Amino acid sequence: MTTIFKVNSLNESEDFVLITNHQLESNPIVANMYKMMHQNSTVLISLNYFNETDSFIIQNIHYETIKETDTIDGYVTDQCIVKNELDSNFLREMSTIIKDKHLIIGPSFSNIPYFLQSKNLEIAIQHNATAVMYDVRNINFKKL
Repeated sequence: MTTIFKVNSLNESEDFVLITNHQLESNPIVANMYKMMHQNSTVLISLNYFNETDSFIIQNIHYETIKETDTIDGYVTDQCIVKNELDSNFLREMSTIIKDKHLIIGPSFSNIPYFLQSKNLEIAIQHNATAVMYDVRNINFKKL
């Protein structure tokens, strides 16, 4: 397990960072600047853009952001989840563009019903997802 530090300042130096704001959206320019200043850090950015609702536009925002951030080490997205399932075609395209960089499914994965999670993990593995973020803050493990 790797700890990912959320940073908002170029002066903070950590080994594995996610450059994002409180809405899990990133500024690619700031991320590139961070990578130039901290070359030994693994830098991730969020590809989420929650102001857009059209899936075609969302996917193109993801693709273009990836193309413009070739120095970044990996990407986090929640917007590959559609109606409790991972969008296999979208993940395949992103995996092709990202190549050997990190592709991380964001914390919305934990909102997928438990009985569908293993199926979705298989889809993530098929498309070279590096990790899945899982938000455990509001889960009552005693009820499981």
